[in-house]
This record gives sequence, structure tokens and C-alpha cells, in this order.
Amino acid sequence: MTARATSTFAIAIKGAEPAEDAAIALHADLRLAEVSIRLASTEEAPHDALAVTIPAMSFNALRSAIARLDDHSFAMTPALLRIAPALVERDEDVLEAIHRSVRAAEFASQFITTLLADQFRKRARSARLTADDTSRIAVAMDLINEKWREGMSIEGLARACGLNRDKLARGFRSLFSCSIGDAIAERRLGHAEELLATTDIAIAIVAYRSGYLNDASFCRAFRRRFGMSPGMYRERKMAA
Repeated sequence: MTARATSTFAIAIKGAEPAEDAAIALHADLRLAEVSIRLASTEEAPHDALAVTIPAMSFNALRSAIARLDDHSFAMTPALLRIAPALVERDEDVLEAIHRSVRAAEFASQFITTLLADQFRKRARSARLTADDTSRIAVAMDLINEKWREGMSIEGLARACGLNRDKLARGFRSLFSCSIGDAIAERRLGHAEELLATTDIAIAIVAYRSGYLNDASFCRAFRRRFGMSPGMYRERKMAA
């Protein structure tokens, strides 16, 4: 089967109450590392949206929180950035479709938890970034999403985007609320997290497939991000 890659996806969140006609639409753009939310009827939800159903009480709490929002767009947190790549692939394979549904529920749960806890950070838009600068910086995110397994440098990304190193680094942090190194690490560690949870391949192979040259540097990065070693993470996932 042929997968269709895109940078966006939508999730339609519905309450478990059978008579409930309302839906909450999430629209995410991995290229901009941004997610937006709005209230909609079930008919207004995007036709290709992944469906997620949550308890009626949680749905009502989320709907009330949305009504109080001044801004309905948010910069994705590192946790959301780890999940999002699995949702931008369109594949007709049945197992892949099931996997996307599970990840959609995980993304929605993480988004709701972050929103209700008021933990989204305001995205700082730099007045010094022109529309052309913003477009070029978005290209850097595209390259990270496509080539995160490869060795990358800020200098190489800057050349590919047509910006100088400092402007790219500052602009990237302004747009995406993280450094270029953090964005690359999130993609690599997100892939590693999935391999550890769903396979029994050796840690060294997980490291290699996730873009790390050796398992020592991988283990250090993984421990910094998750607070435990890859082996311990796998043990806990297997025991769950």
C-alpha cells in the first residue's frame, strides 16, 4: 500500500453521550508545530478527521474550557510533538489505521490534559521575522521531519533554508518554542519510545534506528527526557 504524507491532520473529539451532537475539532500542523481547537457540530467536523470519544464529563469540561479561551491556537508541547508524526501518514493498511487511531486518542488525551492544566505556553512571534523568514524557518522544520535520522547541523539547515545561522536559530525558537536540537531530539526519542514499547529489538539497534551513532549517547538523551533508562522504560511498558 502507498502512504500519503502530509504535515497536517485533524481529530474530532466527541462525548460518550449518545444524544450529543457537538464535537470538538483539533487541527494540527506538524510543519508549524501548532495545534488549534474549535467547537463544531458532528456534521462540521472534517470528513477525514480521526474520531476520538471521551467520557461525557470530560467532554463538557473541555467544552467549557474552550469557551473561556482568548486564543485557540497553541504551540505543540514536546509530548505532542512526539506523538504527531505517527498521525500525518495516510496508509490504507489495516494495522497502520488501527495504530493511527490509538495514537490519535493519545494525542487528544495529552492535549486535553495540557489545556485543562493551563500548561500551554504563549507562542512568541518575533516582530523581526518577515513572512519570507517564517516560510524559510518552516522549511527547516520540514527538513527535520523528513531527515531526523541523519546527521544534521544548524549550519547545514541554514544553508538549505537560505538564512544565516543566528537568524535561523533565533527564529526557530521564536516560532516553535524550542531549539533546533530539541526538535531533532524529540523526533528521534519519539521514534525510540515507540520501538521500545512495541518491539523487543536490542537497545543498540533502537539507538541506531533512531538516529544515534552509539547507544551510550542514546541512553543519556533518553534518561534526560524520560527520567529512566531505555531498558527500564521497556520493562514498565511490558508490565503495564
